[in-house]
Amino acid sequence: MLALVVILAVGVGGSAASAETNAISKPNGDFGEFVSVGTGTDRDGDGNSRTVTHGDTVIYTYIVYDRSGTSQAIEIEWLLDVPGTDLDQTGTKTVMLEPFGSYREVTGGFKVQKKVTPLGEYTFTVTARSGTETATTSETFTVHAMK
Repeated sequence: MLALVVILAVGVGGSAASAETNAISKPNGDFGEFVSVGTGTDRDGDGNSRTVTHGDTVIYTYIVYDRSGTSQAIEIEWLLDVPGTDLDQTGTKTVMLEPFGSYREVTGGFKVQKKVTPLGEYTFTVTARSGTETATTSETFTVHAMK
């Protein structure tokens, strides 16, 4: 069974900014997910949590939660799609949710480094399934060079 996972980004230092999205499983809404990607800094000074540059630290996490009132096994798959194909990151996990319980995991993070971190659009996608229920959501952010 796979349930939808929610990603919650938590910034490091400073005031955190994040891009967040959520979804409810279909067809019956038995579980929900929340996904967020964010940073604790705004080094490019544009006030946009979906753009990061050298020196910013990006963190991505997810939360999956039960809405059915019954225990259920949730299979979670996540993908961080990095510009190019060699650096993509993936993960899978199966968790048991108690009635109205939740599961949260900080999936990963990285510091944007000049000449190391690929520039371009990144997409963090989480899909969760449990029986016939499925939920998928994603959030994007862009790494750009400092002007």
